Amino acid sequence: HEELRGDANIAMAAVRQNGLLLQLTSEELRDDCDVAFVAVKRNWRSLQFVSARPRGDARIMIAAVQQCGFALRYASKELQDDEAVVMRAVQRNGGALEYASERLRGTHRIVAIALAEDENALLYASEELRNDKDIVIPAVRRHGNSLVFASRELRNDKEVVLEAVKNDGFAIRHALAGCRNDKEIAVAALSQNGMAYCYVAGALWNDADVVLAAVRQNSSTFRYAFPRFKNSRSMVLSAVEHDGLILRYATKTLRDVRAVVLAAVSQNGMALQYASHELQDDEEVVARAVHRRGAALEFASVRVRLLKKIVLAAVTQDGCALQHASMLLQDDRDVVLAACRQNGRAFCYASPRRQNEKDVAVAAVRQDGTMLKDVPLTIRFDAEVVKTAVKQNGLALKHASAEQRGNMALVLVAMESYVHRRFSPNSQHEDFVRRMETVVDGSLVRCMRGWCELMHGKLHAMCMSFLEVHAQYVAFPAVRPNPRFPGLGWVFRESLEELNDGEVDWDALGVEAEWPQEPPPGTAPDRVRQE
Repeated sequence: HEELRGDANIAMAAVRQNGLLLQLTSEELRDDCDVAFVAVKRNWRSLQFVSARPRGDARIMIAAVQQCGFALRYASKELQDDEAVVMRAVQRNGGALEYASERLRGTHRIVAIALAEDENALLYASEELRNDKDIVIPAVRRHGNSLVFASRELRNDKEVVLEAVKNDGFAIRHALAGCRNDKEIAVAALSQNGMAYCYVAGALWNDADVVLAAVRQNSSTFRYAFPRFKNSRSMVLSAVEHDGLILRYATKTLRDVRAVVLAAVSQNGMALQYASHELQDDEEVVARAVHRRGAALEFASVRVRLLKKIVLAAVTQDGCALQHASMLLQDDRDVVLAACRQNGRAFCYASPRRQNEKDVAVAAVRQDGTMLKDVPLTIRFDAEVVKTAVKQNGLALKHASAEQRGNMALVLVAMESYVHRRFSPNSQHEDFVRRMETVVDGSLVRCMRGWCELMHGKLHAMCMSFLEVHAQYVAFPAVRPNPRFPGLGWVFRESLEELNDGEVDWDALGVEAEWPQEPPPGTAPDRVRQE
């Protein structure tokens, strides 16, 4: 109703809740500085609905720009020329300098404050300040690409451009021809970002120092180098010492030079794939490569892959390099054991004869418990193999036999393995507990949860994690096996028997023979003791 929209009390109550409701009030109230102040203080965007008078009120504008500096756009011309208001605006958002008066955009102090908050505010500074080194240099030091807003004179100034490219190599594209032809500036830019190579003056592409600076920062830039550099032994040697894979861009002649290839594989063993066939058959070159990266064995010649010392060095560095060994060495006991000890997954590449050996299987699952799934059935359910696997990774229990998944001792080993694994306390912990319950024998899980329902009540038991259920079930101080809950107090009984050399006089302990089918009222503890 028109009368209500013009009621000052109603309007004041409304804008206190939501400043944007100012747009629904009458024109008289939108011209009221007190109402406007309350609305703007609540939400600076309500400033767009006020009339001209409140926009000229310093108190209202300061409240607005303290929330968002860009609110300065709604200020009157007088306040856009007010140093106190503009200073608060650019302190909040440097880009608000765009709405300051021409006089203040030429004020050193205001512009410096704006640039400290937003380097791109240089765009709105006066022509005089955009040509001022004291203003431009700090800006390009923080954000090199701000060079684009500097004056033409400073974009051709070596000192300014050098500071810009040290921060961002791509800033060289905003420099004028004189600076883009400067070797020192080019090297500085390429050392920061090798891909700025395309913005360097063409005359410098033929300079070895410039090319090397780009390659050291980003090896892929060597592909754009002139052919004479790709055929230069000294240049390629310097490049591969930084990144061995640069060998791929070298000429065929240099990929057959032993010194160059040795330097490349010493930095990255996988560079062996780009060496000549002759050097892929060189024992020293291959040995150096696999010592760095075992997987480089894939690129060695057939003859070298038959040498035990080479293959042994490769699998010691990366067990899965066993897949690239000859069939003869995949059947070699020493090689297979070394591979499985380094990486359990190497078990998959061993010969069938070695996969059926218990000590090989134990070595594999000790390094990666989940490899139990790939162990042949003849030894997969061996007690030592399974225990070693679940000790390394509790989830390996799902690959054990049904009988083993219901073995309380083995389940405890699986749970303990979790404690020693470094999961994050939240998501991974919950994920482990959720998956662990699916691994353990279902009847045992139902039995443990049934006991917890009896002890704590159904609602409380439903909220308990499997980890807590298991810990309470095996640690509850029950001294005799319970037919209804087999395994109840298993850890307690085992510890008790161990302390008494296996012989326990149960009756002398003065405890009931069995936990009752239903606990007497009031005897069930709120929290069962956990070991």
